[in-house]
Amino acid sequence: MMIENILIILPYLLFLLVVMLFVFFFLRSASRLDIEKEREELYTSWCSGAIDGLKKPIVRFSIYDDFVVISSLKKIVLYFSEITEVCQDRYFGAKGFVIKHNKKNVPNIMLMPRDFEKPLNIIKFKITGELPE
Repeated sequence: MMIENILIILPYLLFLLVVMLFVFFFLRSASRLDIEKEREELYTSWCSGAIDGLKKPIVRFSIYDDFVVISSLKKIVLYFSEITEVCQDRYFGAKGFVIKHNKKNVPNIMLMPRDFEKPLNIIKFKITGELPE
């Protein structure tokens, strides 16, 4: 009798746990760094990503005049002078782009926003000074 009651309530508890984790990740990603609060975004997107090869379901990705912010559980600030290359790529079939950089202690970053070409072109322009083709 006791085990049956636990088995009945277990799916609801698991669902509640998943919802709570989603809210935690969302709120954590949504919080802005001090460096972002005084600036206007050129581009921002909520997307999925892979940071150091680990899939992140919720990533806030913002581009400013001088830097890029990737925010999930960890917040990463990359200045354009630290970005060496951005290139289109795929992650398990999803289109996106990889940000290659020379900043130490920051993992590899792949982002998969729906309109990936727009941020890809903005970053390419910021690091090369050339308009994309």
